[in-house]
Amino acid sequence: MMHGIAMGRQQVVDEWHAVRADGGRVARMIAQTEPYDQLADRRGQHDRAVAARALLAERGITPAVSA
Repeated sequence: MMHGIAMGRQQVVDEWHAVRADGGRVARMIAQTEPYDQLADRRGQHDRAVAARALLAERGITPAVSA
């Protein structure tokens, strides 16, 4: 009986590690993308870019500055 329980616990741990690894990959991918306001400007959607910047400013979020 303990063998089955141990296998189940190991499965949960393995799945948890897989989810964490996937989340890390997604976070790195998002961090490397261009900000939404810049994408909107590039697409010619200047009203959306302005609205996105205003929302970020309202929430106290400032653009990151690269070194």
